[in-house]
Amino acid sequence: MITTMNYVKLSLVNGAVLGLVLGPWSAVVALAHAPTTPAAGVGLGACARFEQAAHKLEHKVGERHDRLLAKKTERMTKLTERRADRLATRTEHRVDWTERRDEIFDRLEAKADTDAKKQALATFQQVVNTAVTTRRAAIDAAANTFHQGVDGAVNARQQAAETASQVFKKAVADALAKAQTDCAATGADAAAVKETYRASVKQARETFNTARQAVEKMDLETLNTVRKAAFQKAADDFKATMDKARADLKVAFGE
Repeated sequence: MITTMNYVKLSLVNGAVLGLVLGPWSAVVALAHAPTTPAAGVGLGACARFEQAAHKLEHKVGERHDRLLAKKTERMTKLTERRADRLATRTEHRVDWTERRDEIFDRLEAKADTDAKKQALATFQQVVNTAVTTRRAAIDAAANTFHQGVDGAVNARQQAAETASQVFKKAVADALAKAQTDCAATGADAAAVKETYRASVKQARETFNTARQAVEKMDLETLNTVRKAAFQKAADDFKATMDKARADLKVAFGE
């Protein structure tokens, strides 16, 4: 296995990504299960309580939304930093490998004491350089495809979470607005107002939970599998090319 295969740590990637999408979502879930039923009553007092409950809920929603955005930004920053660190490590390894390759080329040039050996060495160097370029391009392409896939999955999941949250908040707000209107009406039935409100909130929560379960089914296994397969193919192709190039050079050098 070539050293390039060690550059990407699947556990770090998956941990960062899952932290990015699961952290904010847990706050949305908490919002869905926050108490929303105001005290029972009818008339102006009940209307005032419904309105107070609405304002409290709106305030909690705003606070949680702000925390969601802050967490999202923080986790995206960490994910970007980890990618940058892995890219820096990969680049550093490539520089080291290039330096070792050049040292080997220098030693071989010292042994090439005939025109035939010099020609064979030139061919060997060209094959090695092409193989290295091809392998690095394949690794970079696979990594970029993986990152794009992760970003797309994260964005889609966050959008689904945001949509579910907005639908839930609107449903609760509509239920509160209806309760305010109903409880202010002349001859309103307090029990009926309260029951209608509770039923509306229950339906909103059920809809939200269904959306949440659908969102939580996201995984990165397919992306991981495709990336690992691409890395392995790049390693295998490189090894096969290098083995043949070494064998041909040994024959030319009479070894």
